[in-house]
Amino acid sequence: MTIHWHDSDAAQQYVAGTLPRADVEAFEEHLLACGRCRSDVRAGAAVRIALSAEPAGAVRRASPVHIWRRRTIFAAAAAAAAVLVIALVNRESRVARLGAIDPPAFVSGALRAPADSATDLVDRGMAAYAARDFAGAAALLSRAAAVDSSAGVAFHLGVALLMQNENERALESLLRARRPAGNAYADEALFFAVKALIRQRQTDSALALIRSAPRDGPIGAHMRALGDSIVRR
Repeated sequence: MTIHWHDSDAAQQYVAGTLPRADVEAFEEHLLACGRCRSDVRAGAAVRIALSAEPAGAVRRASPVHIWRRRTIFAAAAAAAAVLVIALVNRESRVARLGAIDPPAFVSGALRAPADSATDLVDRGMAAYAARDFAGAAALLSRAAAVDSSAGVAFHLGVALLMQNENERALESLLRARRPAGNAYADEALFFAVKALIRQRQTDSALALIRSAPRDGPIGAHMRALGDSIVRR
């Protein structure tokens, strides 16, 4: 199960305990990035707690005391539901921090050779990237990459996909951006490829990629620090 959008049905099943076990982990990861689903989980848990506090068959009277009691129950239930989500976030926080990225800015210049059939796609894709419209950038650069194998297109496509949590596709594109060896994007592509592996919890592969990184220069220092963080986790 892969969730990239708000899914109220999944949230309701999660609260009710009826979400298939195979889907629970994917939904919990989705909760980290989706505020609307977190709100649905809080609200659903609050309702279930509040309803369980009402005696079966009780007559509901709209008295001030009853209204105050119901508001108190819902407030307490909402707080309890918030604790549930906070606990989930804390459990995943170290992986989330290690996998977090800050997308490098796009600096206008000669990203590609003189105009050809893919120029418009690349130009529009990079305009979307610069505007932080990573979904639009990923869509346009994916089409451009089908006819343009340059490292710059592959690198920015990989980062845009990472920003959409499409980590498998991002890894594939970032590894392409390392070719040919020594190109201007190769070292930075390696760093973001490690981030993609961390997000997929492939820590052994991430450490192997870190060991292949240059030992000198800023990228080497960053990669060693990242490797130490993975080992300590």
